Amino acid sequence: MRIVTLGDLHGRHRKMQVPECDLLCCVGDYGAGRTSFAEMLDFAGWLDQQPARKKVFIAGNHDHCLSERPAPAFDTNVAIRTVHRQRYDALIAGIEQYPDIEYLEDRTYNWEGLTIHGMPWSPAFHADYWVFNATEEQMVKHLAKIPTNVNILLTHGPAYGYMDLIPQEYAQPGEDLHKGCRQTLAVIQKRLKKLKLFAFGHIHNADTANRAGSDNYGVRMVRVTNTKSVLFSNAACVDNSYQVVNPSPMIIHL
Repeated sequence: MRIVTLGDLHGRHRKMQVPECDLLCCVGDYGAGRTSFAEMLDFAGWLDQQPARKKVFIAGNHDHCLSERPAPAFDTNVAIRTVHRQRYDALIAGIEQYPDIEYLEDRTYNWEGLTIHGMPWSPAFHADYWVFNATEEQMVKHLAKIPTNVNILLTHGPAYGYMDLIPQEYAQPGEDLHKGCRQTLAVIQKRLKKLKLFAFGHIHNADTANRAGSDNYGVRMVRVTNTKSVLFSNAACVDNSYQVVNPSPMIIHL
């Protein structure tokens, strides 16, 4: 099975050169800022044209249009909420018109012998202004929906300690530079015995090898326990300036 992972395109999807593959997995943040309904429809049309037999995608914290309600700072009255929900329903209906695209929000999809689960939630980050933010308690509830037999896990954010570093200059004094989710790591280590590929994004820093001691981009085989290894893919395609750093994503053979 030939698999390609993409994430954090931030409006740069038309700069990507997606190789021919069986499965294309996208892990959120598709618009230039807060993803608009128009940007999402443009992305869906582009995604449909990519050379993959099946395309699966999840939302990220920038993808306001894929949230049933606006972020709290913009959810100021019933009229705004009603219009947003109407546009959301129309967007989901539009995406469903593409037979080769599957949108996953806390949902499992079985395709050609693979069990794939998509979860857009990540630990809270300026939660009033972004979507799919979760407290620790909420993260535990969302993670509990992942079936134990999952083969491919798509989340927007990384697991703690792996490809999740931010540069020191972005942090407060004494702040942990690892921004991954500890609960996600625990679930991978303890419960997901058949997991083969974990794809995520959210952390996309330029020159991290020099600035933070680690290269966040790419695919690695991670030994998550003494007896189990899993492919981790930070699929982010841009840096923090939204410049494309990975225009030709690699093919993962699974």
